[in-house]
Amino acid sequence: MDGNEQVVRRVRSWLTRDERLQGDRGFWVALVGSELATNAVKHTASCEKYGRIGVSMEFLGHTTVLLGVLDQGRKWGGPRLRPRVMVPESGEPCPGGRGL
Repeated sequence: MDGNEQVVRRVRSWLTRDERLQGDRGFWVALVGSELATNAVKHTASCEKYGRIGVSMEFLGHTTVLLGVLDQGRKWGGPRLRPRVMVPESGEPCPGGRGL
């Protein structure tokens, strides 16, 4: 899929096509999938010209869904980022989304 903002809507739609993902379960799968796709488009080279992302979904039993998002890696010339834990101030929510 092309790595642009419109891809997030397509990812949500694709993730909830399966009849096993109707209702509440589908909502949560679509939410997590769209967060992962948004992060790939926003923070990687997937948003650049010819950038792409890949999305996979696998059912593990009746209660677990495994989602995967493949991106193009860091932006050309961009900084090498490392994960870090952000500690919110006394009850304040962390900025920048849900932190996936």
